Amino acid sequence: MTDEHTDVPPPSTGPADPPVSRSARLEHRIEIATVVGCLLAGAGVIAGIVRVAGRREGECPDGKTWPKGETDFICYVHPHAFEGAAFIVTALLLGILIGLVGFVAQAVVARDRAEINRAAREG
Repeated sequence: MTDEHTDVPPPSTGPADPPVSRSARLEHRIEIATVVGCLLAGAGVIAGIVRVAGRREGECPDGKTWPKGETDFICYVHPHAFEGAAFIVTALLLGILIGLVGFVAQAVVARDRAEINRAAREG
């Protein structure tokens, strides 16, 4: 029993994807990944700022250190200030690292694309 109808498409006889367009797509993907990574690092900085800014009422000193004429004796503490500052520094360093790696990766791909173009012109 032979089946003459198959769902398999015939092999493509067109030219393969040129290396230049592949490297251009790769460079575009690297750019997108770098931007997304830096945006996420920026969100980390904002989250750290929110943690630093968070405060609550806390215990006040005995009152001997208050300036004369002070009438508002509400004290605030920032319990997550250190964690927030560490979060900010980590996010900033991560953003710098992502930016540098993206820059280097784009430079490598652009150099390879230039070499491919030079080889295509020569040969």
